Amino acid sequence: MTCWQMAQYLHLSKIIAIFAFSNYQSILIMADKNQQGTGIGTKTRERVLIEEPRQYKVIFYNDDFTTMEFVAHVLQVVFGKPANDAILLMLKVHREGQAVVGVYTYDVAMTKAAVATAMARDQGYPLKIVCIPE
Repeated sequence: MTCWQMAQYLHLSKIIAIFAFSNYQSILIMADKNQQGTGIGTKTRERVLIEEPRQYKVIFYNDDFTTMEFVAHVLQVVFGKPANDAILLMLKVHREGQAVVGVYTYDVAMTKAAVATAMARDQGYPLKIVCIPE
């Protein structure tokens, strides 16, 4: 959610300043909230902290049974890698024993890992895929 969407969600009319830091954003907001029908207007000051979602690395591990072609296919289909990038990542997994194939939020990382693992099991491969925090 962007700062402006957050302000709209909170029904705020004015945003005084937005401060961005490395791990979070602090929004200093001045809002005019009118109580309908009473003629009384109040001004409140709110501070909303928005944290960036934690990122997770999806790591493929090499084994002696999963074919290189299948790994490249999974990288293309599940992770949306172009053919050349998929081949380079597959070779990195093969040569170095493991490789980070993508960095995603928790839900996306776990979903992609689960789909790729299910594809491997359906084909009878023991491909190991792990998600770890960045």
